[in-house]
Amino acid sequence: MSDSWTRCSFGQVAHKRTESWTPGESESVYIGLEHIAPYALRLLGTGLSDEVTSNKTKFRERDTLYGKLRPYFQKVVRPNFSGICSTDIWAIYPADGSQIDPGFLHWVVADPAFSDFANSAETGTRMPRASWQWVSTYELALPPIAEQRQIANVLDTLSERIELGVRIRQLLAEAAQVIIETSSHFCSISDLALTERVQWYPSKNRGQVVDHYSLPAFDNGMVPERVEATAIASNKLRVAEPRVLFSRLNPDTNRTWLCIPSAEVSTSVCSTEYAVLKPQNTSVELLWAALSSGDVGFQLAAASTGTSASHQRVNEEAVLAAVVPDPRGLDSATQSLVTECVFAYAERGGELQRLRETRDFLLPRLVSGELRVAAAEESFAS
Repeated sequence: MSDSWTRCSFGQVAHKRTESWTPGESESVYIGLEHIAPYALRLLGTGLSDEVTSNKTKFRERDTLYGKLRPYFQKVVRPNFSGICSTDIWAIYPADGSQIDPGFLHWVVADPAFSDFANSAETGTRMPRASWQWVSTYELALPPIAEQRQIANVLDTLSERIELGVRIRQLLAEAAQVIIETSSHFCSISDLALTERVQWYPSKNRGQVVDHYSLPAFDNGMVPERVEATAIASNKLRVAEPRVLFSRLNPDTNRTWLCIPSAEVSTSVCSTEYAVLKPQNTSVELLWAALSSGDVGFQLAAASTGTSASHQRVNEEAVLAAVVPDPRGLDSATQSLVTECVFAYAERGGELQRLRETRDFLLPRLVSGELRVAAAEESFAS
């Protein structure tokens, strides 16, 4: 850390908003915890104030919103609009704009070290929450205001590229799905795929590094976790070739994953909550396009079983019996167009993973002063 940087407590430079919104006040955009992606620093969507029935907290444009419930989820966003948010979200802003830049403050809060600190003194057993009194004691390094803005600019630029990549990827997926739906024929998934259940045991693969396709990893940007086998607590399913993974847990939540195992590791595995679908009579790209719109999940929701609304499952037989547009009903040129869209979708996923890894590498080092902006920009440019 440079001599020009100082150290201070979080409470010295940051405040949280306390102004309440009550039902019946003027309509506003609403952000709840469900609208913020865990770990990914992304806003998934918004709601409206007329959909809520209890008091909320008002936030202003460019405030940093931080989910204090289960702080280990690192739910952090900085909306470019004003609105209201759940009372389980802090709306954080600079105590003194001449002392700390709002963008730099956002990245201090987004640093995993902040959530680790918040989580170390959470209150509550069933619903743990961060304590403002505790996080106010968090110590941070404060560079000169001009350098704060440079740091924020580097990290903001990375995040903007990530967000653009996500949108393009969504458009590619939607294009593939729309084209598939022009097929004049329908079929059951069993006409297009078989299920595979190749068991994989972490206890028998100690020392091995694997890509783990889990439900949380899907929700966290659709990037498998690269971990040592010993870090995996239960048995999984091995995925040796490109496959479509369809979530049997809560199938009305669309988690259909195009799994193309990486050559960088010897083994890929997935949660046993997935049905591993091996294409037959079609390609993996066309199979994914036929299943990925989410319509299959709504079909299967009625066949789900479980002890609670949040833990409903379908068996593999029900998955195979679901009806989808038949990609074989498309002419070869149209099938090729779908394949090109899905291939570009997969490529974009790899680019997004690299951008996220770059941001995640730079973030803690930039806000701590371990890495200075000029060096970070050289790394970013390369």
